Amino acid sequence: MNTTIPRDQWEILHEISWEIVDASGRDHRRDHVKAYRRLEKFVREQDRRRRSHPFLTEALADFTQDDRKAIRLYRQALRLARRRGIECQSILLELARRQFEVRGGRRLARRYLRAALEEAFRERDRDTVRGGLELLEEQARGGAA
Repeated sequence: MNTTIPRDQWEILHEISWEIVDASGRDHRRDHVKAYRRLEKFVREQDRRRRSHPFLTEALADFTQDDRKAIRLYRQALRLARRRGIECQSILLELARRQFEVRGGRRLARRYLRAALEEAFRERDRDTVRGGLELLEEQARGGAA
């Protein structure tokens, strides 16, 4: 199963991601928005060039503040990952996390969480298992901490 992202894409994604994180850390909203838009443009450009990769779309979703928009992006990343036979437990976990935040999304969130944990156990992905169990515990306590 090939989960690697091409080096040139990784380098650009890494650079833009740090710009977003840095702007957020400095609480510079304008710089944050500028870097986010740059990431959106980069992902769209890769799609147009038929170089899309689920990791790119997942990263864009990770930085998306609007839950509904993030869910659409995660679903797009999930479809692409499944088509390519790429592990998708991290995408499923984030879909569950965001779906819990959306009104009326609890049933679907539980399905995503179950799928994330099943795949994470199968792939021996301890980080995703840990994250999934923490999310399950958080929800059992009544939602976001």
